[in-house]
Amino acid sequence: MTELRIAIDVGGTFTDAIACDTAGHLRTAKIRTRPDALAAGVLAAIAEICAHYAPEQPLLSHLLYGTTLATNALLEHRLPRIALLVTAGFREILEINDVHDEDHHEPGAHRHARPRLVSLEDIYEVNERIERDGRIRVALDDAQIARLAIQILASGRSIVAVALLHSYLAADHEQRIREIIARSAPGLRVVLSSDVLPELREYERTVVTCLNAALLPVMQDHLQQLQSHLSTKLLLMKSSGGLGSADNALRAPLTTALSGPSAAVLCACQLARELALPRAISLDIGGTSMDIALLENGAYRAITNAEIAGYPLKTPAVDLLTMGAGGGSLARHGTDQRWRVGPQSAGAVPGPACYGLGGEIATLTDAHLVLGRLPNQLLEGVVPLDRARALQALSEFGAPRGLDPIRTACGLLRIASFAMCGAIRRLAARRGQASESHALIALGGAGPLHAAELARLLGIRTVVIPPTPGLAAAFGLLTGAMREDAVQTYTQAESALDVTGSATHFARLEAQVSGLLAASGFASDQMMLSRTVDIRYVGMSSEFTVPLASGALSKALLQEAIAAFHDIYETFSGRAYRGPQPVEIINLRVTGTVDLPPPPRIQLPRAPAAPRPCDTRAVYFLDAAAAVPTPIYRRADLGADTMLRGPVIVEQFDTTVLVPPDFTLHCDGSGNLLLMPTR
Repeated sequence: MTELRIAIDVGGTFTDAIACDTAGHLRTAKIRTRPDALAAGVLAAIAEICAHYAPEQPLLSHLLYGTTLATNALLEHRLPRIALLVTAGFREILEINDVHDEDHHEPGAHRHARPRLVSLEDIYEVNERIERDGRIRVALDDAQIARLAIQILASGRSIVAVALLHSYLAADHEQRIREIIARSAPGLRVVLSSDVLPELREYERTVVTCLNAALLPVMQDHLQQLQSHLSTKLLLMKSSGGLGSADNALRAPLTTALSGPSAAVLCACQLARELALPRAISLDIGGTSMDIALLENGAYRAITNAEIAGYPLKTPAVDLLTMGAGGGSLARHGTDQRWRVGPQSAGAVPGPACYGLGGEIATLTDAHLVLGRLPNQLLEGVVPLDRARALQALSEFGAPRGLDPIRTACGLLRIASFAMCGAIRRLAARRGQASESHALIALGGAGPLHAAELARLLGIRTVVIPPTPGLAAAFGLLTGAMREDAVQTYTQAESALDVTGSATHFARLEAQVSGLLAASGFASDQMMLSRTVDIRYVGMSSEFTVPLASGALSKALLQEAIAAFHDIYETFSGRAYRGPQPVEIINLRVTGTVDLPPPPRIQLPRAPAAPRPCDTRAVYFLDAAAAVPTPIYRRADLGADTMLRGPVIVEQFDTTVLVPPDFTLHCDGSGNLLLMPTR
C-alpha cells in the first residue's frame, strides 16, 4: 500500500497541498481557502491529493499542517472572553503598553488603544505575594480561590488565565490555584503563566498567558473537527520553524501564530543550501501579504521578541517581516489623498475584481491582468479571470485623477514595488547587512511576478524561483523537523556565574523537552538537544539569544557565550562595550529537535530541443513606456540548461514568472529558474 505524508498550508486566499509518497513522488493540489469552513477545505485538499492514487486508497501516515487560524484570530481580535487572576494590586497590569500605532504608514495617523484583551470586570485580584527572590511574603488564601472559581464559572467564563507576580521563580501558588479550581469549579479550564512562559517581565508574561488561554478553544475546536475525520498523526508548524504535535500545540497555541510564513522560510532555506548561497532573502508574496526573511548559509535567524497585532509573542520565532502587500491587496486613497496599496486585502472572498465573486475595488492582481502579465485563467482554468471587471475597477479608481486603467495599474504596481523594496532594505539594515549582497528567492503565487523588478530596484544580481513557488509553504513543511522549546529565567551577573544552578535548570529543561518529544512518539536516540542563553548589557530592555557549546556546562562555556554576545551586539549596533559595561545572563533555553525524512530532490532532464513559446501577448513592464510583445512559455516545457532572454513570461499551475527585457533566465538541473540582469 502506498504511504503518504501530506503537507497542507492554509493561506488567506488559497489552500496548498503537497504529498510525498513512499516511491519518492510528489503530488500537488491548490484550492480556494474556505474561511467559513477551514477544516472542510483541508479535507477537500487531502481528497484531491488522494484522487491521484485511485482506485487505490493510500495510507496517510502524517499530516503536516501550517495554519493561519491563530494569526487571523489575533489580527481580527476574534477571541473569546476569559477571566484573569493576578496578584493583589496588579489588576491594571494589562494597561501597560496599551497604545500602539495602528497604521504607521499613514502620515498624521493617530495612535489608538487596541481592543482589551481581558475586560476589567473579568480580572480578579488574589491575596498572595511572592518576592523577586522567590520568597513568599503573603501566603495564598485557599478559601478566596475557591470563592473566585465559583464566581467566575457563574459569570459564564469557561477559561481562566493565572499570572501571579514572580511566579517564574516560584510556581507553587499558581499550581495550587489549579488544584483548588479543579476541586471547586471543575468546569473551568486553567492556563498558568509558569507553564507557558516562566520568564521575567510581568506585562509580557501576563499577555502571553492570556493569549494562550483565549486561543485554546479557537484552536481546539478546529483541530477536533479535523482529527474527527482523520486517523493519522497531525503535526503543526510553529512560529519557531519547527513542527509539533497537535496535543503539544494546544498546550501553548500561541506558538502557531506565525505558522504559515515560517514554513515558507524553510523552503527558502532548503533551496539556499542546495545552491550554496551564502546570503539570501526569502520573499514570499501570496494573496494577502508579503513575508521576508534574511538567510545566512541556508539558515534563518530565530528571535524571541516577535510581535503580532501589537502583542508580544515571547516564543522562539523565525525572524521575518510581514507587510500587507499581496495579489489581493486593495488600492485605496490615504488620509493625505495619496494612493496606497494594502494592507487591507480582498482575501479569498470576494477576492480581486477579476475573480468575478463580488469584488469591486482594484487590487494588484487586477493590475497584473490588465498589464498583460497574467493569463485569462489561474490554476489551469480553475480560477477564470475577468479582464473587463479588472478594467472597470481600475478605471473607477484612477478616474478622479484623470488616469486610464493602464496608467492606474502601472502606478499601483510602482507604489507596491517601492513599498516592498523599502521593507526589504529596512530588514537588511536592522541586521547590519546590505540587501544587494543577497540572492532573492521568490516564493508564493505572486512572488515570481514581482521578483525581477524588485531585484533591479534593490541592486540584487540573482533571483531564484523553485519548481513550485506557489506551494512553497507546503513544501517547507515537508523539509521541517520536530521541535520543542523550554525556557527558564535564571539571572546571573558575568562576575558571579552560577554553573551549578545553571546546570540544574538546564537538566530540568532538557527533561521537559525530551518528554514532549517522547509524547509525540520519538525515541531518545532520535533527539538532538541544544542549549542557548539570553544575554544583555545590564540596563538593556532586550536580550540576544546566544548558542552555548555542547559538552559539560562550565564557567568557560558561559564565558564563551558572553564573548559571542559582544560580537553579535557589535554586528547589529555597530558598537560594543567589552569591559566597561557589565553583562548578565537572563534566561536559559533548551531546544529539542528530531529530523524527519526529507522530500526527494527533483532531477530535471535536458530538453531534446529548445522550447517554443505557446503564445505571445503585449505586456507592460514598469520601466517600459509602452507594451512589449512578449513570448509565453509553459514551465513544463523548460528542460535542464534552458536559456531564455527577456522579455519572457513563464506560466505554470501555481504561479506566473515575469522576466523583464533586461534579464536572462536559466533553468538548472533541479528545475529552479535563475534570473539575472544583463546590465
